[in-house]
Amino acid sequence: MKFVVAPDLHIWPIVRLRYPAMTGDSFCAADDVFSYAGAHERLLILPGDMMDYGERGGVSACLQYIIPRLRHRYVEKGLKTFYICGSHDSPKFTGFKANPPWLEALEVQHSTHMHKQVLTYGDKTFYGIDGCSRLDFQKEIAEIPDNIDVLVIHQGLQELLGFEAGETKAYDTCCDELVGKAKLVIAGHVHVSKHWEYGGTTFLSPGSGVMKKMSEAPQKYFYDVTLDEKGVHINELPILNKRPFFDMEAMDAAGREEVLKTVTEFILDEKLPEELRMGFLRLRYSPVDGFYNELTEAVDGKFHTELVPISSQCYDNIKLTAEKDRDIDDEIARITSRFINPTEEAGLYDLAVEIQKDSFQRPDVIIDRTIEAILA
Repeated sequence: MKFVVAPDLHIWPIVRLRYPAMTGDSFCAADDVFSYAGAHERLLILPGDMMDYGERGGVSACLQYIIPRLRHRYVEKGLKTFYICGSHDSPKFTGFKANPPWLEALEVQHSTHMHKQVLTYGDKTFYGIDGCSRLDFQKEIAEIPDNIDVLVIHQGLQELLGFEAGETKAYDTCCDELVGKAKLVIAGHVHVSKHWEYGGTTFLSPGSGVMKKMSEAPQKYFYDVTLDEKGVHINELPILNKRPFFDMEAMDAAGREEVLKTVTEFILDEKLPEELRMGFLRLRYSPVDGFYNELTEAVDGKFHTELVPISSQCYDNIKLTAEKDRDIDDEIARITSRFINPTEEAGLYDLAVEIQKDSFQRPDVIIDRTIEAILA
């Protein structure tokens, strides 16, 4: 039996509120997922945060986008969608008194809010738990029925945030608490795309469909899953409808020359949806006379930008310290705690840990992104 697992799509007109001119990213990513699932006639699993939230009127715009596409791809073909609600599927923008069963409430046929329900598709059983507090989630775990094939949750797994199983209770749950609850556990919420085996159970974190934070890996994925008598096979598929992303630095003359050459030669890709053709440039640079003006002229009409000026001395000192600490076994805790107090700056600490834990990034990129988070 085959089905498609979507990432946290965060469908919203503007996903990054700091960059209101960047629109359409989440819509285009969702199109990739919906199109593939419909073309291959797959059951679609949405593990929470199907919608984001933000400015007034966003829900209306999202629904106008989602409903016709789901109806076209699923209702007409009789295909099904199973979904749960996540931490961003907030009722405060909808008028619902409880977590809104989005698609059922809008009468999208063949769509089922799977919270605390045993659903059957083919010869496999599915069970879902909406995003909730750790205390509530512990109660929900105890109520999971036996003989479930696929468990869908929206909780922060400790292992995705740099901790070993059972090491801390700071996050919602860990793999140890979920082993044996199902053959496959699909965990939305953490924006890390990864799948692994632990204790005889397969775990899948589909990540997010768009970069909610600039610290996230730019390539996003969705998953075509086969579950049969041979076990669980997961096919990772890249989201192709994505904005070009450049993460660069210009701390010396050679770096400045490379950046200017890259942005000057960049050509808008007409194969992409129009709203995604402008790239995104994240640049750490040493402020020198004339460079900023030359850069802004070169990126005009081609890039949205996040420009981070850093003095050369500050950059070199921090980078040297981080590189020395790479040889220490407990790299994440050592590097992060030297610059960030985990108690007083919990949010920043969590962000830095998540950046460093991302196994899809090169080590030098991990260091650079951690430095950027600290300096910001």
